[in-house]
Amino acid sequence: MNKTKLAIVLVAFLWGSSFAFQKGILDFIDPVTFTFYNFLLTGIIFLIYSVYKKKNIFYRIREGILLGSLITVMEISQMYGLHLSTAANTSFISNLGMLFIPYLGYIIYKHKVTLIDTLALLGAGIGMYFLVGGLDGLGFGDLFLLMSAFFMAFYFLMSERYEGESGVHLSVLCAQQFLTVSVLSGIYMFFSGYDFVVPKDITSHFVILIIIFTALPYTLIQWSSKHSNEMMVSMYDGVVEPLVGGIVAWFIFFEATSIIQISGGLIMVISFAISAIYDNKHALLKK
Repeated sequence: MNKTKLAIVLVAFLWGSSFAFQKGILDFIDPVTFTFYNFLLTGIIFLIYSVYKKKNIFYRIREGILLGSLITVMEISQMYGLHLSTAANTSFISNLGMLFIPYLGYIIYKHKVTLIDTLALLGAGIGMYFLVGGLDGLGFGDLFLLMSAFFMAFYFLMSERYEGESGVHLSVLCAQQFLTVSVLSGIYMFFSGYDFVVPKDITSHFVILIIIFTALPYTLIQWSSKHSNEMMVSMYDGVVEPLVGGIVAWFIFFEATSIIQISGGLIMVISFAISAIYDNKHALLKK
């Protein structure tokens, strides 16, 4: 396995397992507070790196702010979903965003929606039905996760337009987006009367989680983006990440589950894989 694949696999493992590790800390920190400090620290790291590399940190800043605004809604929804639902559900449902992309692409850009796109979404919907325990088992946390998945699809559609430009340095774009998230969530916290104080006994643990599950993965993504292709990223993100998330949540953190729920998760993963393989092959054929 070359270094690029190893980096992408590591990102998928880190993000897949992150939900089980992060869920516990949400008992002590509100999801908005978590999002504020998570992206404040990560944004500062990328800002320092961008300045060190003498990059123009204000290049296309309006786009950076737009993308950061989408991440804000996506991340806060995901954190509330994680807090109210389970780590396993978060891992699987969050990845539904990749199946929403063709439909948002049709609405915004009139891109074609294929039969495979629809079948993959239907398959994932059936898998989710079993995962959450039917309509009666669908809770507020799962609805937050669905909202997060929708904004994830919207974010990926928008980000593809900017990240591919030759003048864009990804560290600058990351810094702009992440600091936007911290500013927006901070403003919300201020006017909503949130406490910015993090309990001292969990501060070091919180910082470690941020570095391992946010700063490190985004650094690896930035490095590997120059050497990876879309199918490689889609397969690892859509297959490895939710599988790792389910395994860690169910078999290491011992979240309650059943054969039906595990089967539902696997159906969703198969749907993600089919979508990733077909869409990328179709894109190659169009070229």
